[in-house]
Amino acid sequence: MSGSINAVYLSGFLERELSRSTSEAPVSVKAAIISLHCCIDNLRCMLREGESRAEHLHKQLQLANQRRTLLIEELENNQISIEQGYETRLRETEDRYRARFLQMEDKFRLDKREIQHEVEQRKLSRLRQVETSTKNKVMLLERQNSRLLEENRLQSETLCRLEQLIRQLRTELSKAIQPRPAEDNTSSFFYKQKLEIVVAHNKRLREKNPRPYCFSEEEN
Repeated sequence: MSGSINAVYLSGFLERELSRSTSEAPVSVKAAIISLHCCIDNLRCMLREGESRAEHLHKQLQLANQRRTLLIEELENNQISIEQGYETRLRETEDRYRARFLQMEDKFRLDKREIQHEVEQRKLSRLRQVETSTKNKVMLLERQNSRLLEENRLQSETLCRLEQLIRQLRTELSKAIQPRPAEDNTSSFFYKQKLEIVVAHNKRLREKNPRPYCFSEEEN
C-alpha cells in the first residue's frame, strides 16, 4: 500500500506542477507535458488495474484459505472416519477371530474326547481279546491238566498193580529158590526173568510218575 500511496501522491504533484507551468511553456514543452499527462493517466490505469488484481488476488487468497480450512476440516473428518472405520474393522476382525478360536477350541475338545473314547475302546477291545485268549489258554491247560491227572491216576494204578505183582513174584521166586528137584529149575528161571522184566517196567513208571498213589487190594 505504501507504493500505491506514493504513486498517487507523485501523479497529483506532477499534474499540479505541469498545470502551473503549462501556460508559460513553449509548444514543445506543452507537447511533452501532454505526453506526461498521458503517461500519468496510463500509470493511474495501471495502478487501478494493479489494485483490482491485488483485490482479486486477495479474494482468491481468502478463498484459498477458506478452501484450505475446509480441506483441513475434511481431512480431519476423513481421518476420524478412517480411524473409526479402522477401529470398527479391527473390532470386527477381533470378534471374528475370537469366535473362530472358540469354535476351534470346541472342535479340539470334541476331537480330543472322540480320540480318547476311541483309544479306550481299542484298549478295551485288546483287553477283551487278551481275556478271551487267556480264558482259552486256561481252559486248554485245565483240559491238559485233567488229562495228565487221569494219565497219572492210571499210571499210579498200573504201578501199584505192578508192585503187587512184584511182591507176588518175589514170594513165588523165594519159594522157587528153595531146594527142589532138578525139574523145577526151568520154572525158577522163568519166574526170575519175569521178575526182572516187571522190575524194569516198574522203574520206568516210577521215573515218569515219582509219587504214585497205590490202591489197596481191598479197593481193587
